[in-house]
Amino acid sequence: MKTDSGSRADIIVKMKDLKLSGMVESYDEIIANTARIKGTINHALYELLKAESKKRTMAGIKNRMSAAKFPINRDLHNFIFTDAPIDQLQVMNLYSCAFVESFRKIILVGGTGTGKSHLAISIASRAIRRGYKACFYNLVDLANKLEREKIDGHAGKIAKQMAKLDSAWIKTPHSCIKWLI
Repeated sequence: MKTDSGSRADIIVKMKDLKLSGMVESYDEIIANTARIKGTINHALYELLKAESKKRTMAGIKNRMSAAKFPINRDLHNFIFTDAPIDQLQVMNLYSCAFVESFRKIILVGGTGTGKSHLAISIASRAIRRGYKACFYNLVDLANKLEREKIDGHAGKIAKQMAKLDSAWIKTPHSCIKWLI
């Protein structure tokens, strides 16, 4: 019967077997730092767990951002409030994502180029970074997809996907509406 020696290589192999990529990526740095500060095994283990948790959190955000299907990457840091007739305090309140918990609906209305989509994507992106699931739809594209799934005999598939979301953002020609599912 073969026993593991507990060497660095053995530990890395076990971490890889368990799909602990965050631990694998930070192992050498954490072990070196723990030795440098004369830390305990518990310290090293805790730091490895934090690294794994961070890696998984970041991967989850990346996956949810990809699934959201934003037409472009936007955030509030590049939104110019001085040129827009928008209440910055109200936008910042929405950016806190409290509306998701209170199940409020949001309708952004304004002329072409006033920043409705920019704000919707920014707020939805923030919600995703906070752990919520969101998706961005163009109304015309959504209607076409719903019609296509009906023709293909898969009616209800998109509705089931949308039911798993915390919020869905639907861009219409003159507004951007946030619907809670």
